Amino acid sequence: MIKNILNLFMHCECCKGNIEEHHKTDMLRRGEWRATNQEKISEKVIGFHLNSLYSPVGWLSWNACLQNYETAKDDEQLLKAWTNTPLGLTWEEKGDTPDWGVLFDRREKYKIGVVPKGGYVLTAGVDVQNDRLELEIVAWGKNRESWSVDYRTIYGSPTSPEVWKKLSEIVNENFESEDGVFRKINMLAIDSGFSTQEVYAWVRTQSVQNVMAIKGVDNSLLPLNAPTKVDVNFRGKKITNSVRLWKIGVSILKSELYGWLKQTRNEDGSIPHGYLHFPEYNTEYFKQLTAEQLVTKIVKGYPKREWQKIRDRNEALDCRIYARAAAIAIGIDRWTDQKWKQISGAKEKIENSNLPSKKSHPKVVKSSWI
Repeated sequence: MIKNILNLFMHCECCKGNIEEHHKTDMLRRGEWRATNQEKISEKVIGFHLNSLYSPVGWLSWNACLQNYETAKDDEQLLKAWTNTPLGLTWEEKGDTPDWGVLFDRREKYKIGVVPKGGYVLTAGVDVQNDRLELEIVAWGKNRESWSVDYRTIYGSPTSPEVWKKLSEIVNENFESEDGVFRKINMLAIDSGFSTQEVYAWVRTQSVQNVMAIKGVDNSLLPLNAPTKVDVNFRGKKITNSVRLWKIGVSILKSELYGWLKQTRNEDGSIPHGYLHFPEYNTEYFKQLTAEQLVTKIVKGYPKREWQKIRDRNEALDCRIYARAAAIAIGIDRWTDQKWKQISGAKEKIENSNLPSKKSHPKVVKSSWI
């Protein structure tokens, strides 16, 4: 909208001419309603959306709209009402997203692929894409302290048996630890939202004690819901070996993660509850980990919160919350100090086991973020 000495006018994008307010009478008379959402057309219910700038001459003028804006622009609550009512738009409040640069700068010099001291339980989160699987292995300690052990990419279509073979190898892999113990992944959570039947088929080949199929739910009030059995395939036929599907509250888990990411070490050098450690990954990992923001929209006067992407890729964020869901599933949130003490003290001696030595320690794929 452009302001001149006499009145307000619009600038036509097509002819580059000026559209003055008195032109609205003829424009409205010749206007027509056109459906923009062809998939939701219904003969019973028809919805139209129009802001107050289209008001007929003599109703609400452009000048009045501008004056209302001038009054509201410096008051957030008034500006919300002005945006929501005269403009007919939703008001969006952007959440405070962690700074990826700060996280990158506080990386630690522990070896990628090796479990640092203090990490006694391993979980993994797998995100399924059309040409690859992405996964993060996370070590957990007391007070939900965590270390990213490795981030890997298995390239290939989910329809390829070779992809699932490599993922099975990772489930059975022995991860070297700084305390001299080899550990396996206690629980792996894999998203079933894409290539659902391929995911279910692979999960059926794994132990329910180590692998769980998950599905993200935005409006869940719980971070992890009780599992339900999926016993019908895409053809509607009953399956004997059904899969247990766990629904996770992605919004809750992302909010928790972002709260932890903003934490710094205490003044005395101690670690706060839920502190996250990262090895020397490159910048892309941290950009993906902070690729979304929580937005509050005011829709018809009521707040509605939703997560929105601010970058194209967010696989690292998804993998991390899936790994967190796996940690909840095995119960680390309920473990007592005595339980953690018991776990940390139960060290299996390498020399008394059949596990490989450090030199022959198997690696399926290299880290994606070196």
